[in-house]
Amino acid sequence: MQVIKGYTLVQTLSAAAIVGMISSIAMVNIGTQGRLARERALVSELSTIRSALQAFRSDTGLYPNAVADLASTTAPSKGRDNAGTEVTLSADLWRGPYLKRVPLDPITGASFSYGNSASFKVFGLEYNVRSSSSLASTGGPAYNTF
Repeated sequence: MQVIKGYTLVQTLSAAAIVGMISSIAMVNIGTQGRLARERALVSELSTIRSALQAFRSDTGLYPNAVADLASTTAPSKGRDNAGTEVTLSADLWRGPYLKRVPLDPITGASFSYGNSASFKVFGLEYNVRSSSSLASTGGPAYNTF
C-alpha cells in the first residue's frame, strides 16, 4: 500500500490563519507609522511657518494678509496689525521672501488655516497658522490645536 505524505486540511487552514494574523498586525503597524510621520511633518511645517511669521512681523511691524505673502518675491502692499486692521506695508522694511514655498498641511493636503481669532493666539503670535483638521492625533489632542 502506498502512503501519501502531505498536510491535512486542518494543518493548511491553521497555517493560513496564522499568516493572515501576522499580516494584519504588520499592516496596522505600517498605517500607524505613516500617521506618525505626517504628524511629525505637521509639527515641523507649523514651526517653519511660525518662524517666518515672526520674521515678517519683526521686519515690517505687521503680519501678512495671507500665508502666501511669506513666499512672495516682492513686498506685499498691505499687511495686518495686531487688531487685524489692514495697513499699508512699507516695502523698504520688507526683507522677504520668508519662505521658499508655502507648504500644505500634511494631514489634510490643503492649505493651513491662518487667522487672529482667540483660538489662533498661541506661541506669542497675534496671527497664527494651524491645521484645518479637527481629527485627533495619535497622542490625543486634535491636529488643529498643534
